[in-house]
Amino acid sequence: MQSTAIKFILITIITFGLRESQAQDSAVFISVGENQIIYRNIENKVTVNSNFSSNAYRVVFKYCDSVRELIPNQEYSVIPGNGRIIEIEIIDSKDSNNVFYAKQFKIDYLPDPQLFYGISVNGSKIDLLATKLTAKYTPSFNISDPDTSFEVIRWQISIGNSTFEGNGPEISEEVKDTLAKNKKAQILSVLAVVKGPDGVARKIEGVYEIK
Repeated sequence: MQSTAIKFILITIITFGLRESQAQDSAVFISVGENQIIYRNIENKVTVNSNFSSNAYRVVFKYCDSVRELIPNQEYSVIPGNGRIIEIEIIDSKDSNNVFYAKQFKIDYLPDPQLFYGISVNGSKIDLLATKLTAKYTPSFNISDPDTSFEVIRWQISIGNSTFEGNGPEISEEVKDTLAKNKKAQILSVLAVVKGPDGVARKIEGVYEIK
């Protein structure tokens, strides 16, 4: 009886040791885009890379409104919940209580985009041939959501002592005429309200050199 008990203990210790070793020796990397942040109200692409055998584990998402599996155990589209974090767990496919790896990611709103006057980004020399305002991220911003376009709702443009207002992205003929006749003002400033793919309206500004 004592011999049987000792064998059971040894088997249990060996089994536990194998699982612990597997978790330690296997590398897991989870990519969620820019600065490892999950953004509110949009689909975020999450990629899981691991040297676990694909049928040895499952990926579990916590505190999310929606999760779509794009590639089994590897790529997902995730919309977070209303909290401050999501948690991603890599668990044993045969024992959900055995968690190989777990990591939390911060949830935040999309950052403000850059305001473009034609092809001119905020802070640069003005594009005198411009016909539209646009709001977008520069190429250096690596966001995982494929649709990061912003809609220009309305704007206010100031040239010297003159101020103009309009709706939508189109720059008015009045603004173009004033620019063409301008001889004194050196700066054109824009205050715009734009709406992103997350449904949030933002006020953003742009300042451009005329001369």
